[in-house]
Amino acid sequence: MVKKSEDVFLEIKDEADKFKVIEDIVRYSTEIKVKGLAPMGNVFLVSPRSITGHEVLCKVIGSSFIDPSDKNVIVQFDHYEHKFIAQVKYRQAADFLYLDFNTKLYRVQRREDFRLRLPRSFQGKLTINLDGNKYPCTLIDISAGGCRIEARKRDFTVKIDQQFPAVFSAAGRDQLPVEINVRHVGPHPDKDDYNSLGLQFVNQTEIVKNRMAALVMDLYREFFTKRS
Repeated sequence: MVKKSEDVFLEIKDEADKFKVIEDIVRYSTEIKVKGLAPMGNVFLVSPRSITGHEVLCKVIGSSFIDPSDKNVIVQFDHYEHKFIAQVKYRQAADFLYLDFNTKLYRVQRREDFRLRLPRSFQGKLTINLDGNKYPCTLIDISAGGCRIEARKRDFTVKIDQQFPAVFSAAGRDQLPVEINVRHVGPHPDKDDYNSLGLQFVNQTEIVKNRMAALVMDLYREFFTKRS
């Protein structure tokens, strides 16, 4: 059964449980992904060093990319088999960030192939380029590594492992060129004249990987903040 996106976010309400998670990521120096609130802004990594109360001192790995006007950042990290995400207040001193986890912390489904199911209201398309023709397709779900789309059967035919360029576009975000590989072709569960295609993003540059990670973090945030 496909999980609804609004069902994959579980708030860690018990303060002891939340503090245990935060203690663990400091103890094991779990890398944390951080990004500002601007849509598809750069994602960078920090390494937690110590904890005081709810505030975690982190060393920036490489360079940080935060708009100084942002009062909060989105953070995401893995802990055991789960992924966690939160919007936290922060302060910065040189190449250190202080992240304040006195906020809501959400656990999301951790499977590597998990994709965030998109609501019909989401204004996003994947326009694929085949033989010089462009076909805008509706996104069903998306992850940093791939997506699923619905495509009219009469428009085009593709095969497993076929590879071609495409462009991801969404309201309020810059277009993002991607290279995709077809991993699955099957009938659409609700529309007889449509196919459902499972696609993998391949040959990604570091810039594209960063922007896809930022997109997924943005979408996570949009979904879990609606629940707050």
